[in-house]
Amino acid sequence: MAKVHQLSPENYIRTKARTLPVYKCLVTPGWQEMGMANVVIMRRHVNGNCTAGLYLVDLMCLGIKDTFYLFNKTEKYVEERFNIGEAFFTETDYITAHNIVYAGHDFAAEYEIAPHKDFAITKYILDEDDESIPVIDVPVGDEEGKPHLMVNSTYNYGPALQKLKKNAGEGNYHFTIGDDDLDDDDLDDDDEENFEEDDDEDDFADDKERLSDDFNTLRNEDTDALMEALEDEELLMIEETIIRSELLWRKLKEEKPLSVLTDEKLEQTPEMQAFNQNRKAWEEESEAAEEIREEAFEEIQEIQFSSLDDIKKLDKFLKLIHKYRTIDVGSLMAFHSIPPIIMLYEFSKIKKALDGLSPAIQLALAAWNSIKKDKDTGLSRINEMATVQEAFPGKPLHAFHIKCFWLLKAIDALHEKDTKNIIYYHALLRTTGVGGHIKYLYATLLNVWLCEFLNIPEEDILYQENR
Repeated sequence: MAKVHQLSPENYIRTKARTLPVYKCLVTPGWQEMGMANVVIMRRHVNGNCTAGLYLVDLMCLGIKDTFYLFNKTEKYVEERFNIGEAFFTETDYITAHNIVYAGHDFAAEYEIAPHKDFAITKYILDEDDESIPVIDVPVGDEEGKPHLMVNSTYNYGPALQKLKKNAGEGNYHFTIGDDDLDDDDLDDDDEENFEEDDDEDDFADDKERLSDDFNTLRNEDTDALMEALEDEELLMIEETIIRSELLWRKLKEEKPLSVLTDEKLEQTPEMQAFNQNRKAWEEESEAAEEIREEAFEEIQEIQFSSLDDIKKLDKFLKLIHKYRTIDVGSLMAFHSIPPIIMLYEFSKIKKALDGLSPAIQLALAAWNSIKKDKDTGLSRINEMATVQEAFPGKPLHAFHIKCFWLLKAIDALHEKDTKNIIYYHALLRTTGVGGHIKYLYATLLNVWLCEFLNIPEEDILYQENR
């Protein structure tokens, strides 16, 4: 009998993926305003499984910044792997999805910026980009249509920046590094040269006073300052998410003032009293670990993610977390340095590797577990407790653990659309802040719920009278 030759997943996608019917297309909500979109295209096999491509599209400059595929997997597996949920993705038609991907691709190509290398495969999950696909208007670049390269210092932005210098020309692009604590020592010689060349153009967020992006700091900002910040073309989309949360919260207090406790009454709640009673222990622990903080920071700086290609670096972070497992300051710094996209896609591995560590790490894991709606009996047990002390009996706990527990309760309430607890626990978190990358995902969930509760379209969540 002749041996049947079976195509590899990559060869199958290249030669046969386009023969599969498009089953479902999804995109992140608010992509037009953010200038960044996660797009998912799912094609269905005759066995009911799906081959799916995910495309991280930077419409401001870089085009296909990241992409990968899942081959012949169940729809449930695809949804879990891509973290598909109503807060992070919304369904769209294929024409829109196709145009978003290729608008970003073609805009970047104008400046000779190449797509992520895996687009050579995942482009075959898309239809061929020809005249058979109707063209729709997808906004690219900034308000003037100029490319705006927005990165953090861990991203290898040098090649793209040089392409902009060559093909757009000075004055015809913007360049922003969003690290608030960027130091000249973090730059190599080429980067310093770029900074010196562009510094006069005043294109850097670090040359301007920026709003801190956590709930407890933004609550003290004037509304006009928040509105003005949203108009700043250098504002990162993750910063925008937190600012919009604060503006929506203020609108909630205006329209439904009786639903939100005053600051005076909030201070009298058992939760806030317990937090204040344990605040000193938290502060003393943080002060005592100042040297550890500096040591951990230096080690973290040596490990830099730039894309999903760096997934192998995850093990280094996990080892670092274990190294500082008895010192919350060090372990949490390493934990919070894992990029959200890696945290979401590799959560099962992370959870397994960090099982049973300190209450602080377990609470952080439980929060991500709640974001992903994972049914994990170990971590879900924490959510079911009435207080953090019940979750960790006999363990030395302080104010940090208490506020982390509030975050769990707030996320669970958002999933359940429990109005009373959403408002109560966010009021608490708004006084303490959240910290870590998870605050942006929490803010995304919160914004979706607030828009629904206040009956505001998601694309227009600012104060109407100020627009």
